[in-house]
Amino acid sequence: MSESPHQLKAKIDFLHQENQQLRVTIEDLQTVIKLNKQSMRSMIDQDVANPRFNQQTTIRENENTVKALKLVITEQQKEIDHLMSSLEKVQKERDFAQGKALISEEITYAAEKSEKKFIAELESTIFDLNHTISQQAQKICQLEKQADQRDDTTGVVVRYRDVIHPNSATILLHDEMETLHQLIVRLQLQVNYLKSIQLKLVTLINKEKLSIQMRIMKERSMNSWKSQLKFNVNKLTQQLFLESRLPTVDLPARTNSIQSPMNTDMIHSPIPSPFPAKAPQVFKKNCQNLNQTFDGGVGLNESYQQYGKQDDFKKNNSKLPVPKLNLAKAFQIQQINAKRSTQQIKLTEDQLQNRVRKLEQELEETKKNLSREMILCKHYEIENESLKRHIKQIEGNNDILVKSNLNLNQKWEKIQKSFMFYKTFFVEHKDQFAQLQILVQSEKEKAQSQEDYNEFGFNSARVSHARKGQTQRKKNLLDQTISLYVPAYQESLMDVESRLARVNQSETYNQNNRIDSSVIENDRDGELGNYCLDRDDSYMENNEWKNNVKKEWTILASQVHSAKPKDLAQQIKQSQPIQKLQNIKS
Repeated sequence: MSESPHQLKAKIDFLHQENQQLRVTIEDLQTVIKLNKQSMRSMIDQDVANPRFNQQTTIRENENTVKALKLVITEQQKEIDHLMSSLEKVQKERDFAQGKALISEEITYAAEKSEKKFIAELESTIFDLNHTISQQAQKICQLEKQADQRDDTTGVVVRYRDVIHPNSATILLHDEMETLHQLIVRLQLQVNYLKSIQLKLVTLINKEKLSIQMRIMKERSMNSWKSQLKFNVNKLTQQLFLESRLPTVDLPARTNSIQSPMNTDMIHSPIPSPFPAKAPQVFKKNCQNLNQTFDGGVGLNESYQQYGKQDDFKKNNSKLPVPKLNLAKAFQIQQINAKRSTQQIKLTEDQLQNRVRKLEQELEETKKNLSREMILCKHYEIENESLKRHIKQIEGNNDILVKSNLNLNQKWEKIQKSFMFYKTFFVEHKDQFAQLQILVQSEKEKAQSQEDYNEFGFNSARVSHARKGQTQRKKNLLDQTISLYVPAYQESLMDVESRLARVNQSETYNQNNRIDSSVIENDRDGELGNYCLDRDDSYMENNEWKNNVKKEWTILASQVHSAKPKDLAQQIKQSQPIQKLQNIKS
């Protein structure tokens, strides 16, 4: 963990203070040692300054001095112990205070760091809020501009057609939802109709109960009872006749026009209607039963038509015998019909619930399939992107390989040119090695001529022996260099020839399968030039370069002639022509 500069500074200050304190303690100890030495010297000087001749006196004095020294030493030891204890206490207090100071510095540094972080976070949040405020302001300005533009176009109706491409599943769901909506509307109408009938029946039953109670309690005369009964029968017939005429209800624009549920629901709805199949016939039968109760009386419809006639006709009818109304039978028929209708409603509700559950299950399955397809689509998109990246990488590698191949061909063209020039130069300047041998022989002759000549009077045998050794060393070094570098040069020439043969083969293959020059120029951005690979161009000679090579070889010969035998091998190795030969070989 890399420590912060503030922590390092605090540690350095703490260590510096400890160092200073240790130095002070060392100085104090040195002063104490000096004082002890001075006290010891003073005691010894007193003994030396007062010599006594008497041995007894000297022994006594020595004993006294020893006792005094012991007392002094014990007192000094006590003082030293007391001082050391006090010093240890002071050091502990000092260390405790320094530790507290260092901890407080660390705490302050951590607090400052946290404050800086908190300030930076707040600044970033403020910057983000300002950015969002500016964006919202821009949006508000845009909306205001759009509002101004819309004010100009208010009151204009724009009609457009939104083309939707639904799937088969969505079409089926839409159709099923429409059918369910139609069924629900029909069921609501039927339920409302049944509720209205129930309310009417309850009101009629209550009225009949009240009338019977009034009849029993009052016990009116027969005429009044007959008139009241007729009046009630007429009321019943009127209400039943009105109930037989069911109202026609219009559905919304989606559904077809629905008539009374007694007639049309059996045709249009796929669910069996909750009402009896032959409600009008039942109504007619009830009317016939009511008519049969009257002995030789008039039918219900006739009585309803005659209800509005004059009082004379009422008086004549009042003389007729009053038939008994079978209300229990009518009530039983109504209960049976109501039970049938409730049972059919329950069946239809159960069927609808089962169908809705099936549709919900199908919806959940379709949602799951859709989520799976979305995940697969995303996976395929990711794979497609990775393949595109891989293709781009391969194309880049291919471009790099094409460029490197072109560079390699250029390099080998240059090597071929240099090789052909070196070959011609080697053929033309084979005599240089012979000249080196001639120089060696001349050195030998000079050494032999100077064997007997000695200017300073030295022993001629020694001088001649030394000179013979020098010439022999030079000869050996030259022979070694020639034997080393000439075959190496020839081997390098052979290697280069074999490589050039391979290059020529590859060039012939490239010429047979040549790429257009326009493509190469576009890849190289017009930087590469067209090179000819004919063998006639390889024999083009540069006179200046030839002269430079000749100069190099002559310089090497002069260096060999004037060099000492120790430095001869290094000069030959460091010479320019031999370094060039080594570079060609490598």
